[in-house]
This record gives sequence, C-alpha cells and structure tokens, in this order.
Amino acid sequence: MKLFLQIIVGALLLSGLGCESSGNKFLPDSDGSADGTIDGSDADADSDNDGDGDADADGDGGGDSDGDTDSDTDTDSDGDSDADTDGDSDSDADGGGDQCFTEGEERCEGYVQGGMHQICESLHWVDHACATPLECNVDTGTCDCPPASLTTLTGKIFTPKGETTGDPISRAFVYVPKPGVNVTPEPAGAHCTQCIDKNGLLAYNFSNVDGTFSVSFQSGLTDVDIVVQKGPFQRYVTGYHIANQCASNSVPTDSTRLPANPTEAGSKGRFPHIAVANGSHDKIETVIESIIGSLADVDQFDDPCGTTNPLFLDHVMINYDIVFIPCGQDACGNQPAWDRRAEFTWYLNHGGKLFVTDQAYDYLEQPFPERIFFKNDPGAGSTTPGAINAAEVGTVTTSMTIPAAISTYAPESQALADWLGNFSINPASVPITGWMGNWVVVEGFTYDEHGVPTDADYYSNGTTWTTADMSGHNGYASEPLTISFNVDPSIDPASPPVVENRSYCGRALFSSYHTREGGATGNLNEQERIMEFMILEIGVIFCPGLE
Repeated sequence: MKLFLQIIVGALLLSGLGCESSGNKFLPDSDGSADGTIDGSDADADSDNDGDGDADADGDGGGDSDGDTDSDTDTDSDGDSDADTDGDSDSDADGGGDQCFTEGEERCEGYVQGGMHQICESLHWVDHACATPLECNVDTGTCDCPPASLTTLTGKIFTPKGETTGDPISRAFVYVPKPGVNVTPEPAGAHCTQCIDKNGLLAYNFSNVDGTFSVSFQSGLTDVDIVVQKGPFQRYVTGYHIANQCASNSVPTDSTRLPANPTEAGSKGRFPHIAVANGSHDKIETVIESIIGSLADVDQFDDPCGTTNPLFLDHVMINYDIVFIPCGQDACGNQPAWDRRAEFTWYLNHGGKLFVTDQAYDYLEQPFPERIFFKNDPGAGSTTPGAINAAEVGTVTTSMTIPAAISTYAPESQALADWLGNFSINPASVPITGWMGNWVVVEGFTYDEHGVPTDADYYSNGTTWTTADMSGHNGYASEPLTISFNVDPSIDPASPPVVENRSYCGRALFSSYHTREGGATGNLNEQERIMEFMILEIGVIFCPGLE
C-alpha cells in the first residue's frame, strides 16, 4: 500500500499537477503556480512566506502553529486530537479508543482542500491490534469477541423477596442496552405500554421456567447496564463489570431480583402502583404481600365507592398500574351497573389492569358485557350486560376440592403450566378449594364456546388459563375458571395488527376461585400459586419480534 501511494505521489510530481512538497505532505498550490520555492516569491499565497501553504510560521502546513505535521492543535504528529502518540483520540495512550485494524492493514486520512482532492492529509499509518481475547471486527472497526466466543451473562430472576424466600420468575425480559441508549422507565400508573425498540439493545432474552437466563453479545465492552423487566416491575443494574470478556459471567441474584419498593427501584427502575379494593372473602392482598414482602407501598380501599377516600370516582384508578377487586367487594351497592360503568371503561382504555375474582365479577360484566359472557347474559355478542349478580348460580359446598387443568393452547398459559413444576404441582390436576356456595359461572369468550378455545380466541378475545369439569355444579364440562382479555381502543379485536414497537393498552383478568378463606398464610397453596403467577403476568404484553 505504501509503495503504491508513493508511486502515485511521484507520478503527480512528475506530471506537474500543482502540488508542492513539504516533508511528507503534498499540498495544492492555490494560486495555480507550482514554483516550489520557500521565500517571498513562492506561489502558494500564504502570509508567512515559508512555502508550506498555511498562514502560520511553523513550516508544517498544518495551519495550527504547533510544529507537527498534522492539522490538529496538539503537540504530537499522529493526526488525532489529543497529546499522546497512539493515534486515537481518547488521550489514554493505549491505541484502542477509536478504531482497530487487522494485522498489517494500513490507513491514511484523505480530505479535500482548495477544491483539489488530496492524496493524504498526513501519511500517518495505523496498525492497531486488539488486546487478547478480543479481535478486530473488520465491519465496525472495533475490538470485539470472536463469533465463536461471545461474552455471556447468566443469572436467575426472583420475586422481590430474593433467592432465599422468593420464587423464580419465568418469561422475565432481560436485556443489555447499547452504549448511549437511554433507558427510561414507563410512566407511573395506568398507561398504554410501548414495546421496546430492539435496535437499541446489545442483547436480550427471556428467563426460563426456573428463572434462569442467559444473554450473549459480541461487543468487547468491559462494563454494561442490565435491565430486568416483568410487567410493571423493572430492575436497572448500572455499570455491571464484565470480569471475563468473551466468556461466561455469573450475575449475582440480588442484582436480578425484582425491586421490593419504589426506593429500591430507583430513578431508572420501576415499582408498580397497586390498589386493592378490600373484599370480605378473597384476601388477595396476602398473595401480593407474599410476592413483594410488604404491603407498605400498596394502597388499600375499604370503601372504594365512597366520597372520603374513593377509588372508583373521578378517574382515581388512573394512578394505579393494577387495581384488584376481590370477591366480597359487593359492587358498591350495585352502582357499577349504572353510574360507575364509565370509570372502568375509561381505565382499561387508558392502559389499566383489572384483577377481579368471583362475586366481584360485575365490575367487568357491567362495563364490558361483550368481552366475557357470564351465565344468564342476554345473548351471544350482546352489548347489554346481565342483571347484577345474575351469574352467581354455581352450586358447590365450600369444603369441596375440585381439580382444575391449566390450558396449554396459548404460550402464556403453557408458561404457567411449566412454572408450576417448580413447586411440584401437576398442571393437569390442580386442587381448587374455598369455593363460594354460589360461585360465578362463566360461559366463555363466545356464548356457546363453554371454555373450548381456538387460536382466534387467543388473538382477538383473550386467554383461558384454567378449566375444570363443573358439569355437576351448574357449570360446564370444560368450565373456564380463569380468563383474561385485552383492551385496546385503537384496534379491531377481530384483526389485531402484528406490529413491532407499537403500544398496547388495558388488560382484565377474572377468576371464579380465589385465595383460601381468610387469605394466604405461610406458604402459598396450589391455587394461590396460580394467582401469584397471574399477578406478575397481568402487566405483561405481547411484543411481536421479541417473543
């Protein structure tokens, strides 16, 4: 390469193309004459008469008066903008700040000056190798790991209580943002969730059924940020140091558990705002406490329809990511049938998440009669809700245990079935206890479906999570016991778009069973494990291109 350029330079000099020599520089004579002299009669029109083509008096032609042979203002001659001699511009003398070049590769900077193309600004040859184990990536000019030996981060995601007393989390989203990408947590309270742009990620993956994860990348970075997200929970780890480049690194579990409170979440993490309208039968707050460790940051409402501390008035719900309305919250004296219906429609349309159990079902039936069809509804596809409490017709004794099966037709319900294996629970036969004597009977997503889902139901209507044979209890042979549906006013539920990086709005979940009478105490039982999974899952959205 050098010899080739020297031949070109010599040819230009011989052909008299208006270049004059100054050391290892070839500068255009801007007045059109090429006498090459260095006294007052030279033809390059500079003001110092030194014949170098610039207006300073250092004779180097760089125009910077520092006496070296480049055009910057430092005191070396390596052509960068710092004062070391390694050829990059990071002033650390290690030669690795800007670009790397493969062994023996040569490079010189070209530029245009005075309307004529210059061969070289400086004949500064760069031969910068990467430190082991990194190799030069010829596509990017950066020092990266070899394709066969990537840097890998491994770990395990837990609920906020951590590895000792917490539970593993499946399907948590773990990612490493690219340097310079600003990760901003989603706003507090209900909002339409925006899918993340994967182009800003260095690596990403989802945790396995046992909470373990692994993300790999080729970049030769020594420090990265790690983000762990599960629904409205987000943990942000700043500046994790990679001890083993191009090899496996184990991330401490305390760094990858979900935050237990807003303070622990910090400015780049996120802890959800949760509201519970306390019920007399279902103590769902005890399951919430078992997940996060404390109810100190959970707002509880004994009279959500009251005027002293209302939850179901004046759009107060918009302040909360998730609102729990458990069995025993008796529809505030039937008010949701009439003057409170708009509150719930508005909340879900703006990204809210509702978790409703058993005899509180009217909080979903009245505002969304067309989404879930309960027993004694007016008819298929009707937008007219049934009468208050009309679906409370199930018959079962409170002491009975009925086996339920986890549906596996949808990826998210299959994930629930797999996750229960962490606790040796058979997903085909989960014992359900603590029934109400007049439990709420669900027809399904379509009036005559009776719990038999289809692919179309998954995408357009929602998900059936658990079913049971309730034919002997005024239900159906495949009775849907736990179902959820999505709400997005911007799309047609019959033909939802599959688009990356779009926003997704509200979600509602209903369950005909709930916690054991009196609430969870000590270790969660089988049905409470299902509810634990659902609490963490209700805020999760499906993002095409990431799953």
